[in-house]
Amino acid sequence: MIDLLQNYGAKRPIHLIAYYGDVDALAAMPEIPADPAAVASAAENGRDQFVKMILTRWPEVASQVHCAGAKTRELTESLFTAGMNPSHRDWQASTPLHEQAGRGDLVNAALYLDHGAELEARDDEWRSRPLGWAARQGRLDLVALLLDRGALALHPYDEEWATPLA
Repeated sequence: MIDLLQNYGAKRPIHLIAYYGDVDALAAMPEIPADPAAVASAAENGRDQFVKMILTRWPEVASQVHCAGAKTRELTESLFTAGMNPSHRDWQASTPLHEQAGRGDLVNAALYLDHGAELEARDDEWRSRPLGWAARQGRLDLVALLLDRGALALHPYDEEWATPLA
């Protein structure tokens, strides 16, 4: 279907090319776009070669990538080496550590903390820190990790309804 549509002039958007890791389609583009969301999608799906192609052309895009962990540790480490910010905020001010805490991703949470992820970052939607996200989802192992790494059990600026105990 995609080939048929392309034969009639349709162009696949970069986020689909990234999701499928289609390096041939990327290489055929007259100009490779600097798209941080495409890099994050490719990384999360283990499309190493795709990520490397974009970062080779646009190394500065790494600092704008919001990715809660690539499919492999090696790819995550290469994104950090390229300049990925472990505390990059999305449109609701949540960080990768918020997402990792909420879904119970202990391995990536520890890795991001090792790279300087902000422990006390507060998101705009829930007005909570990663510790609050972990507690809300019952992620005891993440709660323990965050507390061991220095997260405050109660922060002076926590809204009463948004504390880890709420």
